[in-house]
Amino acid sequence: MLEKVVIGKNRRVRGDAKVRRVENSTRSARTARALIYFEALQSTLVPSLVLVVYDMRLWSTA
Repeated sequence: MLEKVVIGKNRRVRGDAKVRRVENSTRSARTARALIYFEALQSTLVPSLVLVVYDMRLWSTA
């Protein structure tokens, strides 16, 4: 059950990445990677502080 859910999430992320690649070829890989990492962090239920720090690092690099 869990593996199927993860595969579904990855497929959805890849589909969004393809759409974004047409719109923004330079940021498509970074946004797809950020979505995968963000969903992984959310699924593991890390404290919100870690999410905030990670989000600030993403904005600083972008």
